[in-house]
Amino acid sequence: MKEKKRRLFKVILLLLAAVIDALLIAETVYSNTHISVDSYEYESEKVPQSFDGFKIVQISDYHKHGDGFEQKLVEMVSDQQPDIIVLTGDMVDSHLTDINDTMMFFEDISKVAPCYLVWGNHDMRLTDKQMEKLTNCCEDNGIEIVMERAVDIEKGGERITVAGSYGYTVPMGEFSKQLSESPFVIWLNHFPEDAEKILGYKAAYLDENAEMVCEPFADLMFCGHAHGGLIRFPFKDGLYAPGQGLFPEYTGGEYYFYRGEMIVSRGMGNSGTSLRLFDDFDLVVCTLKSKE
Repeated sequence: MKEKKRRLFKVILLLLAAVIDALLIAETVYSNTHISVDSYEYESEKVPQSFDGFKIVQISDYHKHGDGFEQKLVEMVSDQQPDIIVLTGDMVDSHLTDINDTMMFFEDISKVAPCYLVWGNHDMRLTDKQMEKLTNCCEDNGIEIVMERAVDIEKGGERITVAGSYGYTVPMGEFSKQLSESPFVIWLNHFPEDAEKILGYKAAYLDENAEMVCEPFADLMFCGHAHGGLIRFPFKDGLYAPGQGLFPEYTGGEYYFYRGEMIVSRGMGNSGTSLRLFDDFDLVVCTLKSKE
């Protein structure tokens, strides 16, 4: 009798292990193929009235998917009917340096809405020749590269500004003047860990008397890079992110600072052979709201 119970217990354990393995495999496939749409609203008195309802779609960490995935992504973006698209870096994968898929993606996505781009760490690892080809592709398709430069968007006699950088940089000269004169600044940066310097420290957001190490110069910031922390269960903010290490603070969603807000995309691809778990691909949609 005891032997039968042991055998039954072993069978139950094996069946349970098989079910868990099957669920993990299914979840891994889902996380590495499915695209979710995360929608946000940014409401502020700084948003000009003409830009009330202005829709921004963010794509980050594309990592040269190509093929059917690109078609699916472009269709999903088109369905959102964005006013602009912001591309926040790592459009290629430096481990897989064929850039043709990325160039085809640039051609297709630029037909949906005006695009604004900053490079990420994978992009910056390309050879000079490869980067020249990507840059020329952007120029040919009207994609604005806002690396330490600002571009104004006008609507109804009012304007907002899209600017960006690779990492943290202090705006100087005409660049700084254009930012200071803009009523509302959207900042693109691949690295979310730079937000405290660009938007103002959280301590200052919580306590108006807190010392500001630097003066913030943007209102709304879009970032990527963290890939959602790769594994988002049981840790809500992810297990690991490059640049932040274990249990990172900024992996996906909204974060609030002294002057404004940062939205972090969980990304649209994987780097090299990395995989995700409980962390599907992330299409960010942000609608501006003018607060009277």
